[in-house]
Amino acid sequence: MLANNNKAIINKLAKNSVKTNKKQYGILFLTIILSTFMLFCVFTIGMTYLESSRLQNTRLNGAEYDIATMNGFTTKQLETLYRNQDIKSVGIESYAGFIKSTEFDNTVEVGLLWCDEVFWNHQMSYARTKLEGRYPENKNELMVTKEMLKICGNENLSVGDSFVLTYENNTGVHTAEFMISGIWDGYGDKSVGFVSKSFYNETGYDLKNDGILCIKLKHNYVLSNTIYSIEKTLNFSDIQIFAPTSYIKNSFKLLIGICGLALIICLSAYLLIYNILYLSVSGKIRYYGLLQSLGMTKKQLLLFITKQMLWIGILGIFTGVLLGILSCLKWVPYIMGVLRISTGNMDLRFHLIIFIISIVVSGISIICGMRKPLQIATNVTPVEATKYKENISLSKSYKRKKGFFFWRMAFEQLKKDKKKTIFVLLSLSISLSVFYCLTTIISSQGERTVLPNYWNADFVVQNQTQTTENINSLQPAIENSFVEEIGKMDGIKDFHLVEGVPIIFPYVPNSFSDMWITNYINRTPHLSSEGVIEDYKANSSDYYGMLIGIDEEQFDYVNQSLSTPIDKQDFLNGEICIVQYEGSEILEEYLKQKVPFNLQGKQYEITIEAVSYETQYSGVDIGASLIVSQNYLESLTSNPTI
Repeated sequence: MLANNNKAIINKLAKNSVKTNKKQYGILFLTIILSTFMLFCVFTIGMTYLESSRLQNTRLNGAEYDIATMNGFTTKQLETLYRNQDIKSVGIESYAGFIKSTEFDNTVEVGLLWCDEVFWNHQMSYARTKLEGRYPENKNELMVTKEMLKICGNENLSVGDSFVLTYENNTGVHTAEFMISGIWDGYGDKSVGFVSKSFYNETGYDLKNDGILCIKLKHNYVLSNTIYSIEKTLNFSDIQIFAPTSYIKNSFKLLIGICGLALIICLSAYLLIYNILYLSVSGKIRYYGLLQSLGMTKKQLLLFITKQMLWIGILGIFTGVLLGILSCLKWVPYIMGVLRISTGNMDLRFHLIIFIISIVVSGISIICGMRKPLQIATNVTPVEATKYKENISLSKSYKRKKGFFFWRMAFEQLKKDKKKTIFVLLSLSISLSVFYCLTTIISSQGERTVLPNYWNADFVVQNQTQTTENINSLQPAIENSFVEEIGKMDGIKDFHLVEGVPIIFPYVPNSFSDMWITNYINRTPHLSSEGVIEDYKANSSDYYGMLIGIDEEQFDYVNQSLSTPIDKQDFLNGEICIVQYEGSEILEEYLKQKVPFNLQGKQYEITIEAVSYETQYSGVDIGASLIVSQNYLESLTSNPTI
């Protein structure tokens, strides 16, 4: 049959076909819009999420690095890192002691750090928002923050001012006057002070035992094998720690997850487009046969169907991208604002590659979805089209059965075209998978999931009047009236009290108290073992501990964190307790034994049943903190401190 030059007629037919089948093509149009919109949003918000994760990781750590090594390093290990082609920079920092008191406040607990130029000028610069002055160069100079000065008792000090402080390091306790060489602000731990290299050299600490390496990789997305190979080349000892940040461990997985989610969206769009076009073409086979009988060639028929989809596809992709841009720019910050989430640091990433990928991938999905229906439409001859019936033949083994007529009828329909049935079921399952993935991602970003904390609490009000050696320093800073006021506040769902009272552990050789004071001496190198033990015997109150009372619900929380849970009723009855410890380990021989302690002039004893390595009940006291039930604590004293 000779082809006719009827392009104008084909265009008119295509337009009329779209107009007369508004419902069918409307669904296709919405499908293309949604797939393009979701692709654009997934890539844009996904890349923004990865960048925000990097920023969050930097701000939480106070510097931009991917791996930290702790407990010292050797010169050989440092040189190995410098030679590694995957590493961009290596910063060094180290603990340099702590401030015990100042001329403004006797209850100070502020750490001192030293860092090298790489860490301060490069890695830490990403977390700083403000810097006045310079990093310390001379021995008695300090780089501080306003928060640290507030803890030290005078936040009004500025660059160039001096103040007297008492500090402790591996060489002992010292008092000296320090000048503020600089003040910085930003993110990270702002309750520490930075000291000069000359000061650090006289602290008794050394990088071989106390140094920390902060490693920044060249790439933001790396395989776990890259991290493992770096660790393997360092040949760490048993005490050294290799700690990759959560971002660098998961960044490549998150990138793969974003691509996987985009693939599922594309597959879902392809299946939906395929199904709709398949049903449309199947229902119009006779119409297409009639067009061929009137002189339309297969090429023209192909052009006729393609033009319908071309208009729908171009308009749908354009609309989807436009909606994606508007959503990312307007609706996401608006929703964040409604939820009272700060949008000041939100940095949406619009890359040209995302526009191209969204358009190309959506176009490929449309083309792939059209391919099979177009083959069906163009391969049927006019004669076959008049007789075309879509898979209505029944199986030869079909037999009439009584009962469940409509169920059997439905089942037979599904068996007619197994391929189409598989595609429909696959479309549904893929769509549900996308929905499940998105809801899982959203729920995983809840504040309780992202940042789990002790007791699932929002606020902790803490008494900070206690000092290390003075047993009488703890004062009732939180009154009962204040507690009652909290209980009456709107929006308070629940609150729990932690009460405590100072206790004295008499020194007993080869017992729990002996083990505890020995561990304290080992953690403080400048102390003399014999001198401290003699002082402990003579002045036990200077080495006091705490008896801490918790309620039943708090006990359930602590008990589930123990390696071996203890008997709840024995705990509530005051027969056993839990010792709070932040060291490496307490040997089993010091557990499950009665430990004597003095409280307000009377001696008691209790069995230590387990060790809690959590930090929520830790204090500044040198002695042990024993966690007991509130009822037991209140039976020993009538006025515990909150």
